[in-house]
Parts: sequence; structure tokens; C-alpha cells
Amino acid sequence: MLNGCFKLAEKNGIITKNPVPLATIPKGKAKKERKVFTVEEQEFSLKYAEQSYLYDFFMLALMTGMRNGELRALQWKDFDFQKRIIHVNHTLVYIPDKGHFLDEPKTKTSKRQIPMLDKAYGLLKNRYYKVTESNVIHINDERFVFCLNNGEPITRDRVTLENNKVLKVIEEEGISFDYITCHCFRHTFATRCIENKIEPQVLKTILGHSSLSMTMDLYSHVLPNTKQEEMQKISNLF
Repeated sequence: MLNGCFKLAEKNGIITKNPVPLATIPKGKAKKERKVFTVEEQEFSLKYAEQSYLYDFFMLALMTGMRNGELRALQWKDFDFQKRIIHVNHTLVYIPDKGHFLDEPKTKTSKRQIPMLDKAYGLLKNRYYKVTESNVIHINDERFVFCLNNGEPITRDRVTLENNKVLKVIEEEGISFDYITCHCFRHTFATRCIENKIEPQVLKTILGHSSLSMTMDLYSHVLPNTKQEEMQKISNLF
């Protein structure tokens, strides 16, 4: 970004030379390994989350790979139940003294369409019926899907608190379980997609990544598990 700004400034004669290419970029810290549920942990976690009022939230996160803010920003008008598509148009942002407001998604490619799995379709339909006692979902309904009784949106802190409550119940059962955040559901969704051979380019658009390399770099931990299996596909060629 800086290089683009200075390059244009040099072109327009505002500065004599672009200094950015001469800069030494410091080495970044080693990235932490992303926590991803195994299939067994995934089922186990959802079992203990069934009594949570955010169970549908956690389920939808796992079935779509949507970001926390994107899920909390969902309004009923964002769903096309006829075509079974979720339109990701906003993210929910909080600013002290100003409160919550809908903002543009993280990047240009974050604004996207996600096909509904059958289970996601059923979950959302049932949730709407409980809220409205109506079988007709209006396309201009601006109410939040996940909200408090007064219609206010769910905060990030509430999601974290509820997630921690589920983990505490698991811990009290004497079961060893690593600490997870809501973002773990997004990573798990992507991991299950790669494990089940969903095309990387398709996964990129579902996750809203700006580049294919970003998708594959983030989820490269999956690839070693299938390396041996994939190599066998060409074993008869030699």
C-alpha cells in the first residue's frame, strides 16, 4: 500500500524518489498454529453447545466459514431461501461512544454469496418461524438474525462469553479440551472442505479471500495428511 502511494507521488512530481523499495522489512514473528477441530472434537463441541442460546450461531459458523462479525451482521434480508444462498454484505463493527453499526466487509472479495447446506437451510427457516410465527420471510426484513430480545445485535464479547461457558461445561465433565475461539469454526469449515476435495478456487470464494495463495497458505496444515494418498494416484506412471 505504501509503495503504491509513494510510486504515484513520484510519478506526479510530489517527491523525487520512491523510498519504499529501499526499506528493510523486519522479520515477522512465527505464526501460531491454527486450532482446528478433528471430526470427533467437532461433534463433541456441538453436543455440549446444544443448550446454548448461540447454538445456531456456532452451527452456522461451522457450516459456512463466515467470520464472527459477518455472522453477527446478518439480517433476514440477506437470505435468498428460494435459491438457498446467503449474501454476505456487511460486518458488524463497534466503536466506543458510538455503538454498533454495519460496515463494509473486511475486503472487496469478502462481499460474497455462500450456498446453504440443507442443514443450514432448515436451521435458518426454523429460527425465523420461532421469531415471527410466520411462514413468509420478507426480503426486506432488516432485523438481525442473532440479536437480543430487544432486537439489539449480539456483541463480540457475548459470543466469547458463551463460547467460554461451553468450554467450562466440558472441563467440568473432566474432559481435556484445548481452548478455542469462534474463529476456530471458520478454520474447521475450511479444513473439512479441503479434506473432502472441494476445489481450492471454490473455497477461496466461499471464504472471501483475496487470493488463492492466502487460502492455501492458511490451510496448508491439511495437505501433509493427504500427501501419501495423493502420491499413489501417479504410482502406475513409473
